[in-house]
Amino acid sequence: MKKIFSIKNEISLNGSGKSVCTVYTKGSNFKSPFETESLKAFDNAANTKCLEADTDELYEYLAQRQKTVDIVAFKGGEPTIHNNILDVMRHIKGFYGMEIGLETNGTEPDMLFEIICEGIAEYVTLDILSGRTSYSLASGISVDDEIWKKLEESKIMLIEEDEVEREFCTTVVGGFHTDRDFEEIRDFIDGGDTYRLRRFIGGQASGTFYTPSDDEMQKYAEIVRPAVKNVIAEPCISLF
Repeated sequence: MKKIFSIKNEISLNGSGKSVCTVYTKGSNFKSPFETESLKAFDNAANTKCLEADTDELYEYLAQRQKTVDIVAFKGGEPTIHNNILDVMRHIKGFYGMEIGLETNGTEPDMLFEIICEGIAEYVTLDILSGRTSYSLASGISVDDEIWKKLEESKIMLIEEDEVEREFCTTVVGGFHTDRDFEEIRDFIDGGDTYRLRRFIGGQASGTFYTPSDDEMQKYAEIVRPAVKNVIAEPCISLF
């Protein structure tokens, strides 16, 4: 069976004090130039930080931790490009009684709708890579009107649905993001509940990108603040 998961072999706590097991999925429909958590996860899969797993191995791992894990958080890559991810989430929720978290780029609104309306996930984060003008550069693909419409559908769901804890987030990349990006993000997520700015940590990406300063993080947070109830700049504890 194909090993599409990389399990972070340590348990963290979310803002409510619940224990979280993070599961990264291989592959994405974006080709972002920035090094992502998932790339690090699979690079580290040979050591104790992460464990590569197929579906059965994931179930076995969680079954052994049924009393210690409250939330299983799926991140990418992009989890929603995998056709079996809904069944995997349902199985974990039904058999082990664990809550589900999902971080998604929003390009599969139909699947996101099913996840929310069926009550599969308790926590959803929509990753907003950048403002509309620079979205193609940030994602590494051509974001045309059709793709943007899908992102808008996902965005509207997260603004209107209150059945799940939800937030928008952006990984702030020094040397890439500008004030204009966050002005466009502000307009895009206007009316949202929570927006989180995460700090890019330099790695294998181009040397032109850097870890943003505290001042930069706060400046961008203030740009978005008028449009969203809660704006949070790291360091902080996330939903999952």
